[in-house]
Order: sequence, then structure tokens, then C-alpha cells
Amino acid sequence: MPEEEHKQRLRASVDPEVSLNEVKSRAVTGAASLVLRQIFIRGLGFVGMLILARLLSPEVFGLFAIASFLIVLAESLSTLGLNAALVRRRESASEIDLRTVFTAQLGFVAVAGLGIWFAAPGIVAHYALSDESLAVIRTMALVLVLNLFRTVPDVLLQRRMRFDLIAIAQSLEYVVYFAVAVGLAANGYGIWSLIVATLLRSATGVALMLRFAHWLPVPGFDAGVFRSLLGFAVPIQLSTVVSLLHNAIVPVVIGSLFGVAAVGIVNLARTILDAALRQPLLMLSRVQLRVSGRVQDDPVKLSRSVETSLFVSAGLALIPAGLLLTIADRLVLLVLGDAWVEAVPIIRLLSLAFAAYALLLPATSALKALGDSWTAFKVNLLLTGTALLGTLLLAEWLAATSFGVAMLLAVPAGAWLALYRASLEIDFRVVPQVLPVAAAALVTACVTWSILELLPGFAGLVLGSTIGLVAGLVALALLVGRRLAVVARSAFASRPRAFGSRLAGWLDALDSRSLIEAARGSAGR
Repeated sequence: MPEEEHKQRLRASVDPEVSLNEVKSRAVTGAASLVLRQIFIRGLGFVGMLILARLLSPEVFGLFAIASFLIVLAESLSTLGLNAALVRRRESASEIDLRTVFTAQLGFVAVAGLGIWFAAPGIVAHYALSDESLAVIRTMALVLVLNLFRTVPDVLLQRRMRFDLIAIAQSLEYVVYFAVAVGLAANGYGIWSLIVATLLRSATGVALMLRFAHWLPVPGFDAGVFRSLLGFAVPIQLSTVVSLLHNAIVPVVIGSLFGVAAVGIVNLARTILDAALRQPLLMLSRVQLRVSGRVQDDPVKLSRSVETSLFVSAGLALIPAGLLLTIADRLVLLVLGDAWVEAVPIIRLLSLAFAAYALLLPATSALKALGDSWTAFKVNLLLTGTALLGTLLLAEWLAATSFGVAMLLAVPAGAWLALYRASLEIDFRVVPQVLPVAAAALVTACVTWSILELLPGFAGLVLGSTIGLVAGLVALALLVGRRLAVVARSAFASRPRAFGSRLAGWLDALDSRSLIEAARGSAGR
């Protein structure tokens, strides 16, 4: 291929032409796919985590948490913030853009992988771990290498608004992970059940993302492209560094003060809340970032985008938080066993704390779409500083529970700052989006608690959780059924119309205003 033709191919757009109407359609379809699959992932992840906690000890979970943190640390630093910079950019992405991002990250992954390999003996000595732990930490470094090959495909799918394909890949990853981990743990493989499952999960995700994105990793580098992306990426990367300091609190601070078992207990509580609340919100914020980036020049559409995101985020977070807050003690004692009893207050505290992410993430995503990536850095700095300082100050009196109390102070503080900064740039209302969902969450908690008081044991836990969730959803439909009907009609526009129409009809009919109007009509007749 002639040199000039090759250069033109590298600089040609890899983004398909997508109209604004198609962006909206894909955004709604993607959000619907994410919500549906997150329901599946939440259920699978929640049950799988409980089974693994029953089969494995807090010490095993603690060792895995430390090894996982090292990988997250290295991976986050190696991305350089380039992914978010490329997703947010309005201009089309070219093949040289993708190769530049891949090559830059490849170099940093190589350095990070070697760093983990040589640092492993010191880490084992610091925590007084077994000799086997050295092999565990070094084997986990392979995950870092595997995940490198999914970053660019993930960027491509986000830019193409194919969040439905991302959701499919993540769902299958979870199935592979828990199937392998539970199977191996049940057969006595201990920590290696989690390590092997993590490797297979990463390999599955890489294969699927490469297939969906139709992109093969090829090295290539353009200094001009790298500099242009780095301008936006610097504050994103600084924010990532601060987030890493936050993630270090459990394995480093809690682990150093109270041992590996305490790391396992706190990390289990955080993992449950992360899977149930934070991860779905993070997925939704990725959709919002792309959509808001396309409508950033239209104040009315941007305002509606933020309000919709707040409403959906509140629905995904507050009702499950109310449920977990109520069932935490019975869930731990009946399902996990006495070895995990110290996790009960931490789960309750984190349920309240993580609910505030429903406000924090939509606000920071909207600001990123407007080109303000520094606010996310400031929010993370405030959140991390509060969590770290609170944990250190309270550790002497509350031991590992100090982390839960510190997070209850930190996340709402970060949410307040994010909302304040967003309100200066965008005209949106928070209370009308959150208040109905908060009322439904209160109904969930009250109904669940009442049934738990009446029925002891596992039967009360299952019935209380099920009926409590149903009561909360019915309450939400009574309060804002018409709004839910609008969302349902949009979400299932590309699905079989009969399902979307029936669902929207049920929601619309349940709205209190519809019931009042129907009653008045009957009385008039």
C-alpha cells in the first residue's frame, strides 16, 4: 500500500455517521439494555458473592482484595485518562487515534506489570502473608495484561452508543466468573478459585469486546494525537489517582491496622454495595456522558438529560439501599455465618452512603460533557480526603467500622459539591427527581421490616425482601407512574411494541392521578 494511502486510511473516521435522533434512540435502547442486564447482573452477583462468602473465609477475601487492588491501581494509572478523553470528544475518532491510545497504554502496562512482579515479595512481608500469596499476586498481574486489550473496543462501542453490546459482554463475564469461582471454591481450591475465575472473566470480556467492536489491536503512535487527548485527560487522570487513594483505604489502612481478615470483612460489605448500587450508576453515567456530550450546546435538552439521569439513578440506588439497610443483619447471620457478623454495621452505613452516588455521578457526568473534568477531580479529592481522615480518626474507637462512618460523611459531601458546581452551568431541579423515589424506598424499608418482625428465619428474609421490593415499586408507580410510562415507551420503542405498550399502560394506570381521574369519571356516570 502506498505511503500516502496508508496515512489517509489511518486518519479516516472509524465512527459511523449517527444522527441526533439515532443517538437518542441508541441511548434509550442502551440505557434500557443496561437496566435490564444490570438487574440480572445484580441478582447473579449478589447471590454469587453470598455463596462465595459462605465457602471462603474472611482471610481469603482479604488476600484477594489486596491482590485486586494492586491490579486496579496499575490498570487505572496505565489508562492515562485517555479513554474518557476519546469518548467525550465530539470530533470523529480515527484509526491512528485508537492505535495511539492502545500503544501509550501498552507501554505503561508493561512497566506496571513489572512493578507488581518485583514489589510482590515486599507486599507479602508487610502483611505477613503465606508463601502462596507471592504466586497469587504475581498471577493476578496477568489480568492487567488481558484487560489492556478491551480498553479501545470499549471506547469504540461507547462512541457508537452500543451500550447494549457492552452490557451483554459484562453479563457473560459475570456468568463465567461466578460459575468458575463457586465451582472451584466448592471443591476446596480456596484463593485460587477467585484467581482463576478472574482470569477467565477477563479473557471472556476481551474476546467479546474485540468481536463486538470489530477492531484488532495494532501498535501505532502519533505524538500530536497524544498531546491533544492528554489536555483533557490530565484532570481525569488526577481524579483517577485520587480515587485510587480512596480505594487504598481498605487494603492499606484497614489491612495495616487490623489485619487481612478485617480487609476481607470490609471489602465484602463494599463489594456488595458496589455491585448493588454503584456499578449500575456508573454504567448509566457512561450513557449520560455520551448523550450529554452530543446535546451540550442545547441548554433545554441538556437540562432534561440531567434530570432524567437523576431520576433513573435514584430509582436504581435508593430502593435497593432501603432494602439492604433493613435486611443486613439477617442476611449476614443466616446466609454468611457468624464469621462475617462484623460486616453488618458496615453494610448498613455503606447503604446510606452509596445512595448519594445517585446524585454525585449524574452531576459529574454532565460537567464532563461540558468539558469540565476538574470538578470530578475536586469531588474525588473531597471524598477521598474525608474518607481517609475519618477512617484514621475513628479507627481507635470503631475499628474496621470506622470506614463505614467515614464513607457516610464523604459521599454526601462529594454529591453536594458536584450538584453545586453543575447547578452553576446547567438549569435543573433535583428534588422532583429524587423525592418520589426516596418515598418509595421508605415504603420498601418499612414493609420489609414489618415482615421480618413477624416471620423469623430464612422464610422471613425471602418474603420480606420480595414483598418489600414489590411494595416500593408499586408506591413509585402510584407517585410517578405517568413518568415511568414515558420512560417505558421510549425504552422499548425498538422492542416488540406490544410489551412496551402494555408496560406503559400498566404504569400509566397505576399513577395516582389516573386513579383519581378514573374515580371521578365513575362518580360522574
